[in-house]
Amino acid sequence: MVAVGSIKAVFFDLDDTLAITSGYDKIAWKAVGELAIERHEQVSAAQLIEDFRVLFGTKPWDTSHKINVTKWRAGLWLEALQKQGITDEPLSEALQAKYDEVRYGLFDFVEGVEAMVSELEGRGLEVAIITNGHHKVQRDKLEACNAYRIFHHIIVGGEEVFGGRMEKPDPAIFLKACKYVGCKPSEAVHVGDSLGSDIGGAINAGLAASIWINPQGTPAPEGKPQPTYVAKLVTETPAIISKIEASV
Repeated sequence: MVAVGSIKAVFFDLDDTLAITSGYDKIAWKAVGELAIERHEQVSAAQLIEDFRVLFGTKPWDTSHKINVTKWRAGLWLEALQKQGITDEPLSEALQAKYDEVRYGLFDFVEGVEAMVSELEGRGLEVAIITNGHHKVQRDKLEACNAYRIFHHIIVGGEEVFGGRMEKPDPAIFLKACKYVGCKPSEAVHVGDSLGSDIGGAINAGLAASIWINPQGTPAPEGKPQPTYVAKLVTETPAIISKIEASV
């Protein structure tokens, strides 16, 4: 990627990197479907969730920030219910509350993350989280997994956007992390699951290397940003850092 000096810092994505967010989502959706059927037995839970996901994919929150994100997402559940002929605003609010209750109640780091961070810091490396997403939602996730106990440097992309700046893959957010930890871009590695946001962002910022978290082990598609290294689990990071340092 770039001429590599000694590695001084490792940056981590949060969702589906440090925590398996998609897995918690599936459990929360199941609980939401069960609640919907309990209130209206004619509901197709599978269709409800699919319709919600489509709506969520196009407008996950109010970009003007005039409507609270929880209320906004309750509105998406209401739209999804209405596609099945059901207009029940109290239920839509209950569905979002159930989703948050289940997801945040389960949300935690992948097993071994705390030991991994301790090992990296023991080797003299700085660590940080760089996560995209709505500022309140991401902060709630970070609180749920007690991230502040382990990570002293955390940058939330949604807060950057709220302040008129850019989130991943814009290089500025990575350069901000470098400033926080006191290293040059060529002395930092970024770890994440998104080829576009994480790997592309690391390349854009001129970082020393990128590690793509890819549990399926499938190759990165042609035309997408190409990672320097691939791992199935984030906890493989210390071993990969050792490889990088050995190659310098």
